[in-house]
Amino acid sequence: MAGRWRPTGGLVPLLLPPLLLLLLLRRAEAAHIKKAEAAAYTAATNASVAVAAPAMHYLDEAELASSLRSLAENEAPPGLARLFSIGRSGEGRELWVLRLSANLPEVEAGPEGVPGGPPIAGRPQVKLVANMHGDETLGRALLVRLARELVSGWLRGDPRLRRLLNSTDLYLMPSLNPDGFARATEGDCAGAGGDRQTGAGSGRENARGRDLNRSFPDQYGSAQPDLAAVPEVRALMEWMRRNRFVLSANLHGGSVVASYPYDDSAVHQSTGLYSKSPDDEVFKYLAKAYASNHPIMKTGTPNCPGEENEVFEGGITNGAQWYDVPGGMQDYNYVWANCFEVTFELSCCKYPPASQLEVEWENNRESLLTFIEKVHIGIKGFVRDAVTQAGLENATIAVAGIAHNITTGRFGDYHRLLVPGTYNITAAVVGYRPVTIVNVEVKEGNATTVDFSLEPTIAVLISEPTQDAPVPATDSATNATNVTSTERPTPTHQAIQPKDFRHHHFPDMEIFLRKYANEYPSITRLYSVGKSVEQRELYVMEISDNPGIHELGEPEFKYIGNMHGNEVVGRELLLNLIEYLCKNYGTDPEVTDLVQKTRIHIMPSMNPDGYEKSQEGDREGTLGRNNSNNYDLNRNFPDQFFQISDPLQPETMAVMNWLKTYPFVLSANLHGGSLVVNYPYDDDQRGIATYSKSPDDSLFQQIALSYAKENVQMFQGHPCAEMYPDEYFPHGITNGAHWYNVPGGMQDWNYLNTNCFELTIELGCVKYPKADELPRYWEQNRRSLLQFIKQVHRGVKGFVLDATDGQGILNATISVANIDHPVSTYTGGDYWRLLVQGTYKITASARGYNSETKTVKVGNKSAVQVNFTLTRKDSKMEEGKVPDINMADVSDPVTKEFEMLIKNLSAENGLEHLLLTSTADVLPYRYRPYKDLSMFLRGLNLNYPLITNLTSLGQSVEFRQIWSLEISNKPNQSEPEEPKIRFVAGVHGNAPVGTELLLALAEFLCMNYQKNLAITKLIDKTRIVIVPSLNPDGREIAQERDCTSKIGQTNAHGKDLDTDFTSRVYQFLSSFPSTGGPVLMQRASLGIPLY
Repeated sequence: MAGRWRPTGGLVPLLLPPLLLLLLLRRAEAAHIKKAEAAAYTAATNASVAVAAPAMHYLDEAELASSLRSLAENEAPPGLARLFSIGRSGEGRELWVLRLSANLPEVEAGPEGVPGGPPIAGRPQVKLVANMHGDETLGRALLVRLARELVSGWLRGDPRLRRLLNSTDLYLMPSLNPDGFARATEGDCAGAGGDRQTGAGSGRENARGRDLNRSFPDQYGSAQPDLAAVPEVRALMEWMRRNRFVLSANLHGGSVVASYPYDDSAVHQSTGLYSKSPDDEVFKYLAKAYASNHPIMKTGTPNCPGEENEVFEGGITNGAQWYDVPGGMQDYNYVWANCFEVTFELSCCKYPPASQLEVEWENNRESLLTFIEKVHIGIKGFVRDAVTQAGLENATIAVAGIAHNITTGRFGDYHRLLVPGTYNITAAVVGYRPVTIVNVEVKEGNATTVDFSLEPTIAVLISEPTQDAPVPATDSATNATNVTSTERPTPTHQAIQPKDFRHHHFPDMEIFLRKYANEYPSITRLYSVGKSVEQRELYVMEISDNPGIHELGEPEFKYIGNMHGNEVVGRELLLNLIEYLCKNYGTDPEVTDLVQKTRIHIMPSMNPDGYEKSQEGDREGTLGRNNSNNYDLNRNFPDQFFQISDPLQPETMAVMNWLKTYPFVLSANLHGGSLVVNYPYDDDQRGIATYSKSPDDSLFQQIALSYAKENVQMFQGHPCAEMYPDEYFPHGITNGAHWYNVPGGMQDWNYLNTNCFELTIELGCVKYPKADELPRYWEQNRRSLLQFIKQVHRGVKGFVLDATDGQGILNATISVANIDHPVSTYTGGDYWRLLVQGTYKITASARGYNSETKTVKVGNKSAVQVNFTLTRKDSKMEEGKVPDINMADVSDPVTKEFEMLIKNLSAENGLEHLLLTSTADVLPYRYRPYKDLSMFLRGLNLNYPLITNLTSLGQSVEFRQIWSLEISNKPNQSEPEEPKIRFVAGVHGNAPVGTELLLALAEFLCMNYQKNLAITKLIDKTRIVIVPSLNPDGREIAQERDCTSKIGQTNAHGKDLDTDFTSRVYQFLSSFPSTGGPVLMQRASLGIPLY
């Protein structure tokens, strides 16, 4: 769409000679609608008709708020309109939304309350968003006019508008980018009012220079966008998360066309590639509904200056076919939510003169109303519990033949847009038997009603029912056909089996993984934990109902395959498992339950280099077994009994770091060459084949049996009679060391160094079988793979909480009497401890707290929830704690929260814990070089000028500034009576974690000022000084992932600032006057260095 700033060539280098740059820019303008000649022509034309006084005009920020407030509070009758804000822009402007619908419910109190009030049962939600690009302004004016039209139509009794507001929950957002609008210039048709070299200033981007329509998570993008720079996008995403929008429009300017998903493709071809969504027919139908009612759009020839030859058949286009837009809003709506969004380019001129607004309103009025009415096409209904009749939230509605599901709302209600036709519809939710209704006829016009009544299953716990939903009385379904009387549940659900049975070499495997990450973005996340010797990615596919997020109380599980490169069955089985889980999620209760209750990580190949050297048909060879440095990765981990002399390999280090990053509870390492489940320990101190018993021996035997008993051949215990006639494993399991001694193995390292219980599973006697044998391996192991994942839900689980504030305690210890193997809590205080059936004494303890012991009875099914609440040992001030700042009564809850904040900031790992447990999206995800660090600090200072002061303490050897950021309510005044907290990081340039934590802390404090009472009090009563990088020169030469090198540790003169600190750095800093120099030298109540 023209509003997307379509590129016409490669990136222009920033340092081109000015004349050449000017020529290139002019050439780009000539090839695009935004050219200057077109702008001049349009402005001249507009001037000739500007004599008539327009009935409409553009509203500035204050006028917009006043106009919308007047509509909601004065002009509309009670219960018809409500004005609210979903957040603020980068410069603090409100992001206003006007909600319009009959009989609006009251706004719910509390943190879980939805801005604007709760949804209405059975009434579909529609949103129209405009002015995403601040200089594309027509949509902003049209939505204000639309709001007035709807209110006045209701008051005058207009049948069509009354029917619309009785049956539709409508949300109008005139401006997503009010900061950009404030900078834009009326009459600027091409967005040329800004700086030609930087593109800034025209108003297109937000206040931080970001294009909001390139800032959403993208299904084809590997990296997450920087949401900190786009508070508008973050607010919109959170608003969408709290609602179940069905239909949406994104109003732009710069052409006249309706553009529908997808907006980009996996290859990101710049133009000409049709990127088809599963609902392509629905999107074309919606786009045509708007275009066919627009006098210019329907012609397909907008004839925009500079683009006179551009033709859109029927006035619509596939977004990516027009040009590729990664990170766009409309694709995010469709891929990550229930919402079908179409983007409408409304006029050739981005910011048309106000004199044209009445004409544009007439051009768009019918299109807007018709588009909103299309929310009532397709099918609609409720999914209810057959026993209680309560609505079931988050039930999946699947349409056979369309690979895009939606979910029900809080009342169990749903609306699924479909074009006319006949469909088979399935409703499924965890804990209930899925129901399929066949031959549902969808006609032109109002939606067909299809209600579902689901029977609870016995084997799976029933989901919490939602509140009872009133049956809505609307006039929107006069021709609907209720087909509930013809419900016929499918007799036996047949899971979809994998079809991709072949050996996948690395490029093939990579494409396979990307394909499933692309096709199932709502439950998958593809990431890499590192690279092999030959620089192949060590891919992991995460499968979860909330990928990328550790959900409190949800255990994490992993499978690892192909550790020995020539043992390939595990690699292929894990790819089969990925396919199976993805294709059956939402329709198969077992799979859906697993994915919703477990965060599953699957690494198909830990040794991709070795795999490429191995050969199909290898029965018991060693070619490809080791990595490219010829080391056996399963002899490369640190060992409890022996010193491993081989150097740690890149694959080993990557996996060790991975295991320290995630709170894995259970794992299996898939091998080949026999058929048995092998459990710890894998070696003993004498180095001989003997039973080496771990403290959790009985547990390991039980979970090993859970896999073996589902594999008939494995369970018989005589796996490879032809190759090893004397080998026998009772019930298909064995203690590792009792079989043979393996020092440096991965499964023992998991158990001894993390919370994770790992087994090694040998999947077959032949290491690299022929491809035509792979379906047999899947059939033999399918049930075992699923049953083993379920074992992660055994034993005990729960939280360890601080009795003072109820917050989770990180790294608390969970110990079980008579079992010498404690586990620890994760960031939210959550823990999981696998145990066999029995009665146990379980103790929770943490540094600085009194321990608590409970007697717990563990059954043989789901884990028992056991929470601990620990009290602190001593309320007195301990050494290293912040002195009493002598504030309000400690009985005041705000004071308690404030004091807890101070305590946490001064505690060991307190800063990291504070950021990890906060809801603010400020956690660092990359290391910033000096330039980015400087820009980030300047950005904080520019966006929060009332509470920040950025100064330089001086320059480094290589003339980089040593920045100091002060955060207080009077940042430019010296107030000696205020206590100070000083944070310093980056003393060693090759240890930048502290630097990134301080930058995250700075943003966290700024974002929460005047929003969080404790943080507001902290900033009002103290002066916080942050020096994020004391050694910027060293930081610039240090290398990421280089964990042992000393490159960058010293400054440019080779001085270690840590050992040289007192005599050098403080000598330098003390040269500044105490009142006017760096705040760092002023007396601090608390000083915290981060290394």
